[in-house]
Amino acid sequence: MESKNSSLAIFREPFVAGMDENLSPIMQRLWKLEGGAIYFCRSGWAHVTIDLKDYEIVENTQIVLLPGTIIRVNGSSSDFTASFFGFPKEISSRSSSGSSKKSRVTYFRKKIPELSMG
Repeated sequence: MESKNSSLAIFREPFVAGMDENLSPIMQRLWKLEGGAIYFCRSGWAHVTIDLKDYEIVENTQIVLLPGTIIRVNGSSSDFTASFFGFPKEISSRSSSGSSKKSRVTYFRKKIPELSMG
């Protein structure tokens, strides 16, 4: 697995992990994911459209994008950073091969709760 620091890497590599800080190379353009991706927003915010639905991604938001997802980045703050992991479509198709219903779902979770020990 290769580590990258580019938004475009997720569209070109089968397995890739890294940090995004500058979304300008992919802004204001529709992208269809061949593989899937998991994003975790570390700071700042980004406005995105995922499969024709608008979302605001803020700190501590995690997103799972499955193969075939269409995404557009509409804007982001100057302090936006996100960790990401991209995976090939074959991983997703193997995990759902026993399912008779083929559906694509984007998982979106904001504000992961803090766990306290004690």
